[in-house]
Amino acid sequence: STAIAALSLLSGFLLVAIRRGRRSEAQLRASQDFLAGITSNIPGVVYQFYASDEGRWGLTYVSEKATDMLELAPDTDTFFDAFRSRLHKADQAPFLTSIEEAVKNESAWHFEGRFRKASGEEIWFTGDSTPHREGPRLLYDGVLVDITARKQRVEFQRQRLERFQRQQTALIAMGNHTATIDGDVKSANRFLTETMAHALKVPRVGVWMLDADDGRLTLTDGFDADGEAHTQGSHLQTASCPNYFHAQENDWIIAADDALTDPRTDELTADYLRPAGIGALLDAGVFVGGKLVGVICHEHLGGPRAWHRDEISLARSASEFLARTILRAKHLNTQAALIKTERLWAQLINFLPDPTFAIDRDGRVIVWNRAMAELTGKSEVEMLG
Repeated sequence: STAIAALSLLSGFLLVAIRRGRRSEAQLRASQDFLAGITSNIPGVVYQFYASDEGRWGLTYVSEKATDMLELAPDTDTFFDAFRSRLHKADQAPFLTSIEEAVKNESAWHFEGRFRKASGEEIWFTGDSTPHREGPRLLYDGVLVDITARKQRVEFQRQRLERFQRQQTALIAMGNHTATIDGDVKSANRFLTETMAHALKVPRVGVWMLDADDGRLTLTDGFDADGEAHTQGSHLQTASCPNYFHAQENDWIIAADDALTDPRTDELTADYLRPAGIGALLDAGVFVGGKLVGVICHEHLGGPRAWHRDEISLARSASEFLARTILRAKHLNTQAALIKTERLWAQLINFLPDPTFAIDRDGRVIVWNRAMAELTGKSEVEMLG
């Protein structure tokens, strides 16, 4: 890098000045001031590390940036041990091994690790240096750079991709599930609570159905991801939380990052949120025919949680899936009731003592009872249609 190349040049200049130091202290001070000025503009801690042929390690230079970046004094006698002691426990042994290998092979050194400052803040750093030999010592001119922001960007992208993959899996599963065809609401509830708990990485998901006449929500399926158990039967009176129900009916989605303080959900704090340890809620209303019939409640335990737009969108898709299933169930129930009624009327007409028949607008016989068959000698099978 540019910083390492600059250090290689400057460190050579400093060493020459040190060797001449007995003849010119003014030159030494000037060279040190010059080096300090240059390294103060390099985005990292510039250092020179040495390894002697006798096996001794140490530092000949550490720039002032050590104070700002690492909260360590730029003291060549104490810096190495102080730096190593504040490395993440898992990084300490690999750090030393990487140095040993570089010195043994007289090769360039590179290492990435975690460092905890005296203030408690943990950062990611990368260390790079190039070697050159000077008599019985191998000198490494290098720089330590704070790469925390870069690591955070990479981690953000990784989490985003992981979320996307989980959500796509959930959406595909919804598309392939037969509940919306069969109208199997119970199966849909169980499927959704398990699927959404995994997709949103929340420990609890519940499907609550609204009984408008009784004015309460009833838990029809609650899934605990930690125990992989399903529960049901809990109730929530609408009168006890009017703001929550008003928001649910008007907003469709309640994404409460801090459920205990959000004005849409804080009514639930004393009786539900705090006893259960819930810190954030993502509740999706289920609407059929324009009316709220239920809520899918995604519960984050612990402190607040910021819900992402893609997570809110997935919750909306889940509520739509359940709404379609409920609508299909109602259609199938209505259809079954109609068929049952038609069969009942057919039986009643068939056993009337008087000959009875009926035709539709197209002139087709649709009713031909037993008395009519006896009168005409034509059976029902022959006449219908």
